[in-house]
Amino acid sequence: MNQAPKQEIVVSNQLPSKASFGVTMDTKEQVYIPAKVGKACNLEVGMIYSAILVPNNHESDGKIPFLVVRIDLNGGDSEPTAQDLERAQEALLEIEYPVTADQIDVPVQTLQAAWKRGMIVRLEAKESPDHPVHVFWAATLDHV
Repeated sequence: MNQAPKQEIVVSNQLPSKASFGVTMDTKEQVYIPAKVGKACNLEVGMIYSAILVPNNHESDGKIPFLVVRIDLNGGDSEPTAQDLERAQEALLEIEYPVTADQIDVPVQTLQAAWKRGMIVRLEAKESPDHPVHVFWAATLDHV
């Protein structure tokens, strides 16, 4: 059986019910995450997840084109090692300003793990309240 391809998404907003909204990392298209998926995966706003998306046929006016049907909490890869985290930190120390994950050669899961351990800084930016969240990474606050 073929499985739909996974896409990286960032959760940008969440309701008390755990129904969530986000955007794809590559095309910045909006996604809706049903409450049952948000609860089962204990999703957090601002975090990046690997998700399986399908067209959102439930949205009557077509504003949110995709529906998340599954979140892969493991990202399909093994947990980053301490060496991976140190390499991520070193790569960011060489850059004097915040960058997106696409601008450096470090997997998003590694950056996220380093941030959760307090090794690097993560920034979220929006052009306006209605625009999607953009995630940037920096070595320290001095690099912001």
